Amino acid sequence: MTYRDVLTMSGSDLIALYGVKAEQMIIDLLIMALKSGEDEANGIEQKLLQVQREVWRRGRRMS
Repeated sequence: MTYRDVLTMSGSDLIALYGVKAEQMIIDLLIMALKSGEDEANGIEQKLLQVQREVWRRGRRMS
């Protein structure tokens, strides 16, 4: 997964493509972006929140 993948795909698309690993992969990218001073960090953080909301929403539907 690249910065571009995260910034251009929807949260539900990321989950569909990467499954439950999507959340951890985005966290790892966010950490790398923050450490290197990348401008994409804010966008990646927003996408992480989208993925977390989608995971929560799907979990609520399953229960």
